[in-house]
Amino acid sequence: MHISLRNTLRHGWCFISTFDYVGRLTDDSISWLPFEDEVFALKTDGSGDVQRIAHHHSRRFSPATPDPDNSVYWAEPHATVNRAGTKVIWGSNWRENMDQVWAVDSYICDLSGWAGVEEKKSNEGMQLSVFPDPAKDRCFLRCNHSWSGMGYLTITDTFGRKIFEREYFNIEPGLSQIPFDVSAFNPGLYCLRFKTTDQCNSVLFVVIR
Repeated sequence: MHISLRNTLRHGWCFISTFDYVGRLTDDSISWLPFEDEVFALKTDGSGDVQRIAHHHSRRFSPATPDPDNSVYWAEPHATVNRAGTKVIWGSNWRENMDQVWAVDSYICDLSGWAGVEEKKSNEGMQLSVFPDPAKDRCFLRCNHSWSGMGYLTITDTFGRKIFEREYFNIEPGLSQIPFDVSAFNPGLYCLRFKTTDQCNSVLFVVIR
């Protein structure tokens, strides 16, 4: 197991990577353990909340490795998060050429659109809400702020897939009501993220039918 806590600008989560059980050297039919061979984020407040990020498919233990313990240290994923908590990098040999250290490639996952571990800069002076919530067809983003300029709105589902995005120009200070259409959205939970040149905030809302 490897734990990364480099996300100094996004407190509250640690990022964990695990690797396969050594017993699979002789028996690949052994049942998989929870979170084995995965990269995931764990909330540090004791709630037990987890955001599963990826199956890395890297195999550390193999009969083909030259080491006495049948392992290659660099084949461990060693997932590491950036300071903002928005990107995670890890290594994987993808279960190929497992006797070679050079067989490990790097993979990056962008978490900036996730409802749980999304990027958050200072949101002082920017308050967001969606009305109505739950929403059916047309709804509004209510944004109360003290700045003027351009804003960028994105909506993602619980899998981090981008469903909607739009740029807005000439936004004036005060209370803004920005309309958007969710009639084509599937029922479920969504994360709305509104970003300016120096601020970012997000809010969750529900679509029903």
